[in-house]
Amino acid sequence: MKKIRTKLKEEKGFTLIEMLIVILIISILLILVVTNLDGVNDRIMKTKNEGIIQTVESQMVIYEMETGTKATVGELRKDSYITEDQMNAYEKAIKDKSSQP
Repeated sequence: MKKIRTKLKEEKGFTLIEMLIVILIISILLILVVTNLDGVNDRIMKTKNEGIIQTVESQMVIYEMETGTKATVGELRKDSYITEDQMNAYEKAIKDKSSQP
């Protein structure tokens, strides 16, 4: 028994089986993480587009309250209610929204 203990204490490092088990566990965890991240980009883009649409539509309401007429996106941009970037993002968001099922 003492020989086994001393032999075990002298051996250092991991065996091939131990390394393979660790690699297998890490691989399984990575697969779980990657599959959960699959739809995250779609949800982020959807939320971003909804925010852009809501912002521009809020500016349309403000424009209508101030002028008494309904505004187009071009008029909002011309009268500095929204920026050029917001106008482009809004048009892209509307296009993306209409192409989704």
